Amino acid sequence: MICRRGSIDKNDIGAIRIYATHTELEISGQARKQFSVNLSVDKEENIRIEAMPAGPQGEAPSGNSCRSSRGRGQDFRG
Repeated sequence: MICRRGSIDKNDIGAIRIYATHTELEISGQARKQFSVNLSVDKEENIRIEAMPAGPQGEAPSGNSCRSSRGRGQDFRG
C-alpha cells in the first residue's frame, strides 16, 4: 500500500515500525517530495499520513531505548 499510494519504489522505504495504534516508516530523501505530493490528496478518510520532522516517536517510553536514525531521509507516520 505504501508504494502504490505514494508512487514510490520499495527501495525508497527504510525501516518500518508497527505499533498498536500507528505505524512509522522511513522514506528516502530523494522520494520524499513525490511521496508527500501523492499523499496530499488522501482518498481514504480513516488513513492519516504525516511527516515526522523530529524523527521516530515510537510508543510510550519504556526502559528499553534502541531507536536510531539511519539518515535515509524523512520519517513518516501513518
